[in-house]
Amino acid sequence: MSEAVSSGRTSNSTRWLQLIVGIICMSMIANLQYGWTLFVAPIDAKFGWGRPAIQVAFAIFVLTETWLVPIEGWFVDRFGPRIVVVIGGVLCGISWALNSVVDSLFLLYVSAAIGGIGAGAVYGTCVGNALKWFPDRRGLAAGLTAAGFGAGSALTIIPISNMIKASGYQATFLAFGIGQGLVVFALAWVFLVLPSRRRSRAHAAMQDEIEVGNEIITAGGIASGMEMGFHLLRRAGYEEEFISEVARVMEYSEAYALYREDLEF
Repeated sequence: MSEAVSSGRTSNSTRWLQLIVGIICMSMIANLQYGWTLFVAPIDAKFGWGRPAIQVAFAIFVLTETWLVPIEGWFVDRFGPRIVVVIGGVLCGISWALNSVVDSLFLLYVSAAIGGIGAGAVYGTCVGNALKWFPDRRGLAAGLTAAGFGAGSALTIIPISNMIKASGYQATFLAFGIGQGLVVFALAWVFLVLPSRRRSRAHAAMQDEIEVGNEIITAGGIASGMEMGFHLLRRAGYEEEFISEVARVMEYSEAYALYREDLEF
């Protein structure tokens, strides 16, 4: 299955689809972080481990979610976003499914590490893919994708809380873990792709042209400034021989030529 859209001219709808897929995937992993607090009290009530010990799992989750993103980014560059997000979704589902049956702090911590790795893979990949699809609107793409992380929690926090009260935290972990993991898996496997290489090369060529243009503008501005500087040196009483030597040492012969032309007029 191809990891990139082959068309040289990708339709605008295609990249918006990629962005929407990324936002939904982000919303599906949000509860691993933002919904965690709803489970702490029921877990403590069942096992009596104490909240500080239970919250160590959350610290492990955050560490693995964030610190491993550079490594996950390397996998994205090598294998593409689809497989990384698919694996991330599976790990997130396994994490919450495991939480439904853990009977020791050690297993709870292992589950947190698995979930952190999965969430980091989905988060980092979706944001990075959005930026690749929207090189002209990077801020918007990154902002909307990141917003999905918070929106997912806002939409599901009440259903999770209600299900914990009605069915218990273990059934809630299992149901939401499997459900959210499957959504991420399906969306990533069917839709998530990179922009085509041809499109990327065109964008790279455009960026090169912009950089060259910026260099020309900068160089022109410097030359104009140096030309004015030569005039200021002359007005300050410096000899022409000294001014020409400054131009030679600083390699601003073009600015010096413009300065000399002004003198002739």
